[in-house]
This record gives sequence, structure tokens and C-alpha cells, in this order.
Amino acid sequence: MIWLGKVNRIIEEFENVEIDKLVYNLNALSDISNQITSDSSIEISLANLLRILMGTLGATKGSIMLYAPFKLAFESSVNKGFDGNLYFRTNPKEVQQISEYKESFFVSDLEKKFPDFIKRNKLMFDKSEATLWVTLSVRNKLVGALLIGPKLGREEYKKTDLILLSIIANQISVAIANFQLIDELKKTNDKLRKQNFELVDANYGISEMRQITLELSSIMDVNNLLETFLNKSIQYLSCSKGILLKLDNEILKVSSLSKINHIKKDTSFQITECNPIFAEIIESGEIKRGEVNDFFGIDAKHYICVPLKSEREVLGFICLFDKESRVDKENRSNVSTAFSERDEAMISSLANHVATLWQKAKFYEMATIDGLTQLYVRRFLEQRMSEEIRKAQRLQRKLSLILIDIDHFKKFNDTWGHKTGDDVLRITAKTIKENVRKGIDIPARYGGEELVVLLPETDSNGAMVLAERIRKAIENTPLENPNGGDPLKITVSLGVSTYPDLANSLAELYEKADIALYKSKANGRNRATLYQLDN
Repeated sequence: MIWLGKVNRIIEEFENVEIDKLVYNLNALSDISNQITSDSSIEISLANLLRILMGTLGATKGSIMLYAPFKLAFESSVNKGFDGNLYFRTNPKEVQQISEYKESFFVSDLEKKFPDFIKRNKLMFDKSEATLWVTLSVRNKLVGALLIGPKLGREEYKKTDLILLSIIANQISVAIANFQLIDELKKTNDKLRKQNFELVDANYGISEMRQITLELSSIMDVNNLLETFLNKSIQYLSCSKGILLKLDNEILKVSSLSKINHIKKDTSFQITECNPIFAEIIESGEIKRGEVNDFFGIDAKHYICVPLKSEREVLGFICLFDKESRVDKENRSNVSTAFSERDEAMISSLANHVATLWQKAKFYEMATIDGLTQLYVRRFLEQRMSEEIRKAQRLQRKLSLILIDIDHFKKFNDTWGHKTGDDVLRITAKTIKENVRKGIDIPARYGGEELVVLLPETDSNGAMVLAERIRKAIENTPLENPNGGDPLKITVSLGVSTYPDLANSLAELYEKADIALYKSKANGRNRATLYQLDN
């Protein structure tokens, strides 16, 4: 699939990038998302976005240009480093062609694709000495372009720079579209100022959309992001129910749902067996709304189905049902009404923002999550340990650490093969994640078969309770025998230590937990041991 190829290409390009640079780039993407949802004017926000972009790429010059449809021209809105304002003329045919190309291009390559456009604006291109060009568009609607000058020190731009620029350009496109949408809504509000009820409703909608985008921007976990987006969208548009589906290689998988009881989460559907509107949306990229007809058997009258797109790739769909906006006085109940163009515009803006956040969350996971166990990587753990020990010292609170080592792990590999060894790691890690406090405790893979759980604001008793719960859960989770015999049994040994009761520093916290782990192994394995000061 095209979308899978793009994801794999991005992963391949970032594999050799230093982790510090990747985290820096992720922070830049986070800064951009926050700027998109800021209360600043479009001029201030675009200036800040350009500053972040140039700093991330190390560019000497940059300009965000807006497309003026009545002039058939690109005009610089914010400009740093270029001599004077930039102005590029185009024509209706070129507008359609340019809007379809959202990749980053070297200006020299742009000349091959749009020779007439370059020829018409040759003097401006020569004067600017621009290096990179990327089109800004939302749903193939042209909103502007980015023009980037040379790198500091005249270094060459790498493929990773072009990929990162394309991602950031997509976010800036969303930012411009959001500002334009909000501006249009404000103008509409001015026209409706004599109609008090509609004015109040519109103002509330704008304020709530900003609040939702701010809340979504702070979520880095994909599943949590999508679930929150669905629930907020249902509340925002006053719908009765909704479903959010991921698209994976022609398969639709239920990621989240609300008030739909006959479908289970994680249920999968072949897209060819579903309502044809999904195939139509993938083909056109357009929102669909209308009356419900054979929609997973959902009991509803009206629907709106919105694609979650990153560039041209459809990542999934959000489908909302039955907008409750009118009261039947006789029956004293809400009556479903059809979704409006305004509903479509508002949910589309949120969907574009969520698709961008979805991609950002994927990059965050690449940098912080171990691929085999789905636990945090060691580097991320050590960063969080430093943060949590400082917090514990400042607030005079407890901080506990559990070290977990799989018993006889080498024997699994030697006897049953490395695939079985990987299964042991996956099952153990999954069991740990199921038993820790979500969003509070920090489970990580420290190295090989050694796993770690950091427990903020937890004393020794609480840590031992969790350690014993994890130990029993792993012991009671059978592993399928690859030869078809009796299930294999996994056990772990655990060591526990707590700051400041048993350790005075981060180094001591780990050292004491390691000593306790050694005691567990020396005393027969499959047990949890708390470090004792008289050890």
C-alpha cells in the first residue's frame, strides 16, 4: 500500500538520525502544534511558525506565502532573510497542478515540474536565491507555499530535512486553514450579531474548538488521542453516538466507539465488505454526510463520515451519528437532524489537526518505545528517572524502583529458539503494562531480559504489593509450547528499593534494587525482595 510505503520510508530515513536530534525535531513539531492552537493573530503565529521551522532546519532564509485566488499569485505573509517581499504569479491550470504536489522540492527540481511557472517568475527566483519549495494545501485546496533558503554554513539539505519539512508544511497548512476558518466564522458571527442565540452558539463553538485542539495537542499516545478525539467530537457536535476506525492495508479496525453496543473495540472489517462510502472517501478524500444506509448495523438516521488524512494518505475515519439539536415538545425528547455545512467545516478542521498529531505521536513512539516489548526504551527511562528523583527531592516524596529479570531466559532461547524467547519477553512486558498505573508508573526495557518499573510517589509497601502482583500475574500466564506439548511456564525475579528510605540518590536507588534482585535469585527465583538496610 502507498501509505505503508511512505511510513516505511520515513522510518528508514530516521533510523540513522541521532536520538537527540530526533527528540529535538519532535519537540519542534510539538511547538508547532501548540502554536497552531494559540490565540495569536495569524501574522504573529505564522511568524512564530517560520522561526521554529528555520531553527529546526538550520535555514538562513524563509518565507510563508499565502495564495491570493483573486490575484492568482503567491504573496509573502511573513519573511525572514529574503530581501523584500516575494510575489509569484501563476494561472488557473498551474494552481490545480501545484496544489496536488505536497512534497518538498529543490527549486531546481521544481523547474522540471513547472517550467512555465519558473520561467514567468525567474527574476524573483533568481533574486531570492531560494533553495527549497513546498506547497501548502488542505484537501487539495491551495492555501500558500513555503520558500526556504540555504542552510547555515552552506550545508546540503538531506532527505530527512525534506521529510521533516513536508510534515511541518502540512501542520502550517492546517494552521493557515484553521485561522482562515476561524476568521470566516468571526465574520459570520458579525453578520448574525442581531440574532442573539445563533451568535452565542457560534462564539461558543469557536472557543470550544480551541479548547479541544489544545487538549488534543498534549496527548502523545495514539489510542488515547483517538479516543479523546471521538468523545470530544460527539460532545462538540451534540451527536448521539460515534465510531472511529483505523485503516490498515484495506482493513478497517475499530479503534474507539461510543454508545454503540453491538460492535466491539478492535473488531476488524474488510473494506470491500463495508458501506461503499469508505472506498469513495479514500478515492476522493472528501467528507460524506447524509442518511444512514447499512452502516455496520448502527441504529441511526443521519451520519457524517470524515477521513483522517496525513498528506494524501487516509489513516482512518471518524463517523458521527444523529445530531441532537431540536426538541420534540410533545414527546419531550431530542430529535435527530441532518449535519450542516458548518458541522462539516468544524469537524474537518479538528480531523486535520488530529491526523497531524497522529503522525507526530508515531514519531514519538519511534523515539521512546521498544519495538519488541512496547515498553519505554532505556534512554527515555533514564531521562524520566532524573526528572522524578528531582521531583521527589523537591516535594519530599517517595520514589520506588522495581527491577525485573526473567528466570532462566537463556534456557528459553537455547531450548525453544529465539522466537520463543521473543514471545517470553512480549508476554512478560504485556503483563507488566496491564498491572501498572497507566500514565503514572513508567515500565521500561533496561536491557536484554531485564525490565524496570519506576513508581513515582510510591513507598516500599506499595512497591512490594505491585511487585508481587506482577510476579503472580506472569507466573499464571502460560506460554504456548512451540512443539505442541504442555504450556511453558514463565517466572521472574524482582528487586525493590525506595528513595529516600533505602537509597539517598538515583545511583543508589538502582544499586539497592539490583542487590535485592540478586537476593531473589539466590533464594530460589520467582520471588520479590525488598532491599534491607542491613544487607
